[in-house]
Amino acid sequence: MNTQPATIRIASIIFDNADTKVLIKGETFKGHLSYMSEMFISFTELNTLLNQLQRQNPDISVSDLFNEEYLGNDYFQTVLDAEQLENQQVDLSFLSFGSLKKLIRA
Repeated sequence: MNTQPATIRIASIIFDNADTKVLIKGETFKGHLSYMSEMFISFTELNTLLNQLQRQNPDISVSDLFNEEYLGNDYFQTVLDAEQLENQQVDLSFLSFGSLKKLIRA
C-alpha cells in the first residue's frame, strides 16, 4: 500500500519554560484532505523543524520571529507566528524519531 506523506502548514509554534513539549498549530494536508490540527513535539524535533524552516526561508532569520511573554510567577510563554514566513509548509516525516505522534484535529 502506497501512503502519501502528510505535510503541515504551520500557523504557530508555542512553548513555555514549565513544560517539556512544544505545541504546533496549523493545517495538515494528506492527499486531497486538509484539516486544522495541533500536535505536541519534543524540543529535539523543534530544532529539526526550525532548521527545516530556516532552509526554506533563507531571507528571514526564523529565530528572530519568536516572541517571549512574561505571564507572572516566573512563567514565560514563547510564540512564533509562522504567518510571517514565506514558506510555512513542511513534510511531517521530520517527526520520525521513533515516538508515536497524535494529531488533534480541531
